[in-house]
Amino acid sequence: MRVCITVLFAIFLISGCGGGSGGSDNSSPLLSLRWDPVTTNIDGTPCDDLAGYRLYYGQGSRDYTDFLEVDNQTTTVTLTLSGGQWCFAVTAFDTSGNESDYSNEVCTDI
Repeated sequence: MRVCITVLFAIFLISGCGGGSGGSDNSSPLLSLRWDPVTTNIDGTPCDDLAGYRLYYGQGSRDYTDFLEVDNQTTTVTLTLSGGQWCFAVTAFDTSGNESDYSNEVCTDI
């Protein structure tokens, strides 16, 4: 039986915006993250059983305290986060529940 574990090479496009013009100062910054979709498995074969992605994030490098699971069609996520440093990585998982290693990590200050 072949176990298919997907590999993700992530590219993040990070843009922060927040505050606002006039009015309340209570709004939290929005952060948009985008990654390239998975197309192949670690062995180079086509990835035909991708189930989705997990976006891991936290306020320290490789110290992820939360994750967001999205379907296999989603490659962009927007989060509302408090100020400070945030670090992110993505994994891909297949229909059997196998999960790839973390993608490259991206950290930014908000």
